[in-house]
Amino acid sequence: MDVSSATWSGSTGVFRQSDIWEGKIGMFARASKKVDDKYIIRGSLLYEIEEKKYTFVSNSGEKMAYKYDRFLFIAGNAIDLKVYIVSAKKVDGGWKYEFVYTDEWDRIFFVDPPAIGRNFVLMNVENVDGKGEQEILYANVNDWEIKKLGTGIILYPQIYDDVAYFVQKSTVWACDLSKSPSSIESDCMRVNQEGVKATAPAVNKQNPKKVIYSYGDGYYQLYMADMTEETTTYQKIDIERPSDLISYAPSQWDGDILVLEEFYVFSEGNYDFRSRACFQSDNTLTI
Repeated sequence: MDVSSATWSGSTGVFRQSDIWEGKIGMFARASKKVDDKYIIRGSLLYEIEEKKYTFVSNSGEKMAYKYDRFLFIAGNAIDLKVYIVSAKKVDGGWKYEFVYTDEWDRIFFVDPPAIGRNFVLMNVENVDGKGEQEILYANVNDWEIKKLGTGIILYPQIYDDVAYFVQKSTVWACDLSKSPSSIESDCMRVNQEGVKATAPAVNKQNPKKVIYSYGDGYYQLYMADMTEETTTYQKIDIERPSDLISYAPSQWDGDILVLEEFYVFSEGNYDFRSRACFQSDNTLTI
């Protein structure tokens, strides 16, 4: 299962924004002491789980992504304060570094971590000086020709089979990047039912045309959209709702296992985030 997470602290420092793919962890790390007794790092770090091996890939910003043996991150220097989006791809004997994009002020930043697919990347960027609008950009990793999909902020970006899934304005969208879309509203497909709020899509790893998402006011209901046929069908997913639960956020869907992130507010005023794995059978989730 592919995994995204937030923050860990350990004896070597702080690890943030980590992505796990095929037995390797790509992460942003800020070390308080030397990693493998070799170097102090602040940037993109690869950890190969079976080999227990660290590789420092680049100094970078903490909003980054890793998948398909590729890092995508922000890099720059402290002299002229210029920053750029850079790709680092694992190749025989090392890493291939490529310039991807910057804006006219050389001050580009990610709004949130980007999404990496086998052939495409999807990025939500902004200019830190406030002179440019927030843009939704994508590119083919073979030529890095930047194309604009739209403006504004997107959430939960992910790519399966060249199709990008994300949320904008409480709507889940699916965009086939191989068809060079230039408008979300006209070139992408709305995944959830029309006229209702939806967020947090979890795409089925084996069949990306099936998506489970949070639905309705409060986002404590779950629905599945099945886009296998020409007409999308919808099924409500039944799951017991604890009294203190505020909302669900589907995270990962692999086979019959769905990982949910949950937000609770308790009667005494405390709040808590939790994750749990559920098993799907027909339209029912079992903890």
